[in-house]
Amino acid sequence: MTTFEANISARRTPEPEAPVFTPNTTDPMVSSIGGSSEIVSVATIDYGNSGLLAYGFGQNGCSGPETLAAPSAPKAGTTSFRFIGSGAPPSSLGLCLIGNVPDPLGTDVFGVGIPIYIDAFASTYLATLDITSNPTGDAATVPITIPANLVGVDYFAQAIWYWPPAICSLPPLNLSSTNALKITIQP
Repeated sequence: MTTFEANISARRTPEPEAPVFTPNTTDPMVSSIGGSSEIVSVATIDYGNSGLLAYGFGQNGCSGPETLAAPSAPKAGTTSFRFIGSGAPPSSLGLCLIGNVPDPLGTDVFGVGIPIYIDAFASTYLATLDITSNPTGDAATVPITIPANLVGVDYFAQAIWYWPPAICSLPPLNLSSTNALKITIQP
């Protein structure tokens, strides 16, 4: 039995209020892409006591920045937790990566031109979910079940999208990615 189980019920939950972005000196600092001497902040967005923390910057798609969030807290025992996003390619299928070890610097370990904030090599739990977008680029996964015995466990998620060359060109492989999301399972 996997940690997350797909639940294909059609329940809809209300959209979350937008979190407030407040950069501070405790945000992780990294060198910008290309190895320049410029140092930039890897912004973090804290959703309060909801068990969610957005971090990092993805690789912009053809419509600009892409986001990954969740409309509700990741509570143990829930059958309706899901990921939502924006800025995705219209009417498309993406890949939502979930692991239990982050890569806070967003390393392009596979050489595909996007930062990946999940450490696929160190994670002892690694899963993928389909994430689909509508014609305006808003996206969601199916609701998933969070087992009751996972209170306090951390997971990390990020979505990756392919953009058709007819829409635009994103070298080297027409891929884009969202920010990452730390998920701490709540009681």
